[in-house]
Amino acid sequence: MLKNYDIFRNKKYNKLKKRTRKGIPDNLRSNVWQLFADIKKFYKKDLYKELNKQKLDENIEYIILKDLDRTYPSCQIFSDKYGGGQRKLYQVLSSFTKYQKEIGYVQGMSFISALFLTYMNEESSFFMLNSLMDKYDMKRIYLPGFPDLKKIFYVLLNLEKKYIPKIYNILKRDNVLPSFYATEWFVCLFSNDLNFNFVVRIFDTFLLEGFKIIYRFALTILKVKEKFFLESESSEKTIEIIHMSINNIDIDNFFNIAFGFHLSRKKIKKYEIEYDKNQNDVNNEFISQL
Repeated sequence: MLKNYDIFRNKKYNKLKKRTRKGIPDNLRSNVWQLFADIKKFYKKDLYKELNKQKLDENIEYIILKDLDRTYPSCQIFSDKYGGGQRKLYQVLSSFTKYQKEIGYVQGMSFISALFLTYMNEESSFFMLNSLMDKYDMKRIYLPGFPDLKKIFYVLLNLEKKYIPKIYNILKRDNVLPSFYATEWFVCLFSNDLNFNFVVRIFDTFLLEGFKIIYRFALTILKVKEKFFLESESSEKTIEIIHMSINNIDIDNFFNIAFGFHLSRKKIKKYEIEYDKNQNDVNNEFISQL
């Protein structure tokens, strides 16, 4: 499939999608992720090298350095303070911040960058991060003020009501809002919420299929806890369930649930257009939860 990637991408996409959803072989992830992300479109010779030579704003540097210790501290690559892994992570984040001045540094980027660094070198990780902003439209989340996060929550609430209505009603009853439980899901793409095996499988499908896939996994994280939500009789208990780890769940079962939701880009686009029309309507059922 790698040898004939363009044919599979353009003419046999469903087969490519089906196999990707089963998980990309670990030794191929670096090449496949870079292919999916089209990083050649963003590549500029010597750009990364030049950015490394530029001075970083001291205030931003302080924030990045603080975040290095919080990023996968149990992972051997990044566990040593100012060790090789942390130095590489610093270089990727600082270079991105200097290059994408409009976005700057956002907490949460460190987990995604570290994930890339486990599979590829600094330069490729840097261009992967740039691809996320442009090809995958993550810029709309990362720009100052997180401009599209409320729109994303609006879409999520609509999907919850349609696909997991019992859970939706409990969350609404207990006033547990998307801003409380879903912000990191969308900002960090689950890289700070789930264990490594779940995250890499999510990135396999996300990098091929795009942002829509993130809604699938957001719904699934809630769905697998449905039994506990239905037993909840208070907002405190509901919040406790939200924080409950799902890392002990069978990974293939998790993905089967995710791909069982009949989501379409058309449906998501419809909800996004609705949000643009209704965002100032305080009587709207979903706007009131934002």
